[in-house]
Amino acid sequence: MALVNFRNVNLAYGLDPLFDDVTYAINEGERIGLLGRNGAGKSTLLRLVMGTLAPDSGAVERKPGAHISSLAQEVPPSIGGSVFDVVRGGIDVGVSTAADTQRKVDTVLSKLSLEGDAPFGPLSAGNKRRVMLARALASEPDLLLLDEPTNHLDVTTIEWLE
Repeated sequence: MALVNFRNVNLAYGLDPLFDDVTYAINEGERIGLLGRNGAGKSTLLRLVMGTLAPDSGAVERKPGAHISSLAQEVPPSIGGSVFDVVRGGIDVGVSTAADTQRKVDTVLSKLSLEGDAPFGPLSAGNKRRVMLARALASEPDLLLLDEPTNHLDVTTIEWLE
């Protein structure tokens, strides 16, 4: 089974259809890029995949047990604590031991050159995005959705991400 299946999905805002009878599958191992002008529906499509938005009609089916993680365009203003705490917050502690959680967080912090004990609040916009990327990666998702992932990132991090 695909990770995500769109079956005859329709979604409109007012009278303007955004998606009209879309049928599509996202399979394991695929890398998909969405390109389009502002307002074309890229972020809306990601919200449909995540399940935070329902279609007007049709169905979006996710593989049972599949873990989907995302990096949104904006950093949520309510997030605080240390960088380590923010990254750890992306891991489902119900399925991960303390040692495994520590390993996952330490690994991704190292790869993104982040200091775990640094406070999150005063970080620059670019470093906050890096922390949120680390948070998404630390959960080891089956499907990782990146909404404008290079916004505010330095060239070194963009190259690593590629």
